Amino acid sequence: MTTEPAHQSKRCPKCGEGYPFDFRVCPKDGTALSVELTAQEDPLIGELIGDTYCITGIVGEGGMASVYEAEHARLPKRFAVKVLLAELARNAEAIGRFEREAQAAARIIHPHVLDVVDVLHASDGRPCLVTELMEGEELGSLFDRVHKLAPIPAIEICRQASRGLAAAHANGVVHRDLKPANLFLCRREDGGFHVKILDFGVAKMT
Repeated sequence: MTTEPAHQSKRCPKCGEGYPFDFRVCPKDGTALSVELTAQEDPLIGELIGDTYCITGIVGEGGMASVYEAEHARLPKRFAVKVLLAELARNAEAIGRFEREAQAAARIIHPHVLDVVDVLHASDGRPCLVTELMEGEELGSLFDRVHKLAPIPAIEICRQASRGLAAAHANGVVHRDLKPANLFLCRREDGGFHVKILDFGVAKMT
């Protein structure tokens, strides 16, 4: 569940257009919208994580972590940085789940599994998971908008997710929490979807 901050706007990082806070993706190009915050509203904005990733904006917030957009300090490349919420920074179970997600996802190198780049800590000690930055939306968000999918795209999404799961199983990882919110749909240039499996926080590793 996303927590709405004091301000009420988001911006598309691709086209620069602004939208109300309850919009998740840009209606023009399907890019995930970012919340523009200042350092006064969120102290992580502007912070350089691990001397490499400069936090530029927040993409979303869930029950355990916030996801930020970051720019590489030395390369023209953007990343996503998942940071554990401050109120959970001393919660052993939450930290364990966060670390398990990093370890499980890092085992799997596959086109249909989120690519983990690094594990670092913010200046306040909170763990940070650096991943590829994707443009698109969660399958759950798509269902909220269209309610059901046509057979052909539905089959293709299932096929891609199955390939990602097969790669996870081959590397000794069982996801255990597969649901629409954990399947991210990246938009391809031809209008189709490229599926990425997210959130290995409760995965079992053998």
